[in-house]
Amino acid sequence: MANVGYDNVWPKICPTVFIVRNIAPGNKTVRVFGYPIRNGQVRDLMAIPYVSEADIRHALLKGNLRIKFEHEEIIVVSSNIDLLQFDECHKDFLESIGITIGLDIDGAGYSATQEGEVLYSKDSSTFSATLPLTSDQGWLVNDQGILLFVH
Repeated sequence: MANVGYDNVWPKICPTVFIVRNIAPGNKTVRVFGYPIRNGQVRDLMAIPYVSEADIRHALLKGNLRIKFEHEEIIVVSSNIDLLQFDECHKDFLESIGITIGLDIDGAGYSATQEGEVLYSKDSSTFSATLPLTSDQGWLVNDQGILLFVH
């Protein structure tokens, strides 16, 4: 089995999950990452030794898991792994198979309404969204035109 993530035989400590259910027709047993899932049964893929979030992400977007979802052999029961997507095609696919968590940056509860909006804070706890001000040379400036140092 190819592993694109980090080798890990240690039990998981955080409650990160990617749980799927076998819904294949004909009482078929489905194999995922080399492990069988009997028809109607569930398996947390994050609990499989040597399987990382990176492995799941890769298999979902370009591998074995994508095919199993497209052929309606498995469904997502629960997922909270990082599947951040800036590609709308991949995001649409992930949403179509029931993944709702881990696809976007939360942004402290704010959703951008215009392309290019940024979040900024004067006190590190309250955030506002706005289109950034730039100088004639394209540098980020404050409302008085003073160059901002972004750290």
